Amino acid sequence: MVNGMPPAEVKILVDIESLRRIASGLKLDEILEESRAIRIGISDDSIIGIPKILKLINQTRGLP
Repeated sequence: MVNGMPPAEVKILVDIESLRRIASGLKLDEILEESRAIRIGISDDSIIGIPKILKLINQTRGLP
């Protein structure tokens, strides 16, 4: 911990868990963290489609 702030890795883990909660609500199969990427598994009964996910990714270009 530096100056009372957790390491950047902790923030990333918190962000990914937050993303997993959102994904669960959208009925996505999985959110997998890889070394330099995040893999999203989309189920047939998901309430969000691939085109919408791609649009969101292109708008944000990653986590802030």
